[in-house]
This record gives sequence, C-alpha cells and structure tokens, in this order.
Amino acid sequence: MHQGAAGPILPWLTSIWPWLTPLAALGFAVIMVLAYRVHERLMHRAPTPRIARRDSLNRVTNVVLLLASLAVVIVCSQEPLST
Repeated sequence: MHQGAAGPILPWLTSIWPWLTPLAALGFAVIMVLAYRVHERLMHRAPTPRIARRDSLNRVTNVVLLLASLAVVIVCSQEPLST
C-alpha cells in the first residue's frame, strides 16, 4: 500500500477518530470532480489527438477514483470497524 493511502484508512482501522476516514474520502472525491473538469477543458484544447486521448483516459481515471472514494465514504460512515 502506498504511504499516502494508509493515512485516510488508519483512523477507521484503528477506531481512533474513525470519522476522519469518510471526511478524507469526501475531500478526495471533491478533488476528483475538479480534476475531471480540468481534464475535460484540456481535452478540448489539446493540440493533437494523442494528447486529447490522454486527457480522455485521465477523465476515466478520475471517475473510477471518484466512485472508489464515494464507496469509502458510504462504507466507513455506516459504523466503525469492530475489533
């Protein structure tokens, strides 16, 4: 696991301030929505079709990460992990 990915999940896993995990995931979801908009604008201004395709793939990545972060918000908001 990447070190940055451990930070938002650790509070939920350790039951120490578990409310931080859905909050961090929600913040990440907002960033993904904004990143989608940036890639959308870049795609329309791309000087070559190759660059436009790259930005199109980046938009798909943004949507996948958005859905994953929203899933974390839903799952971690239900109830803290019981130990």
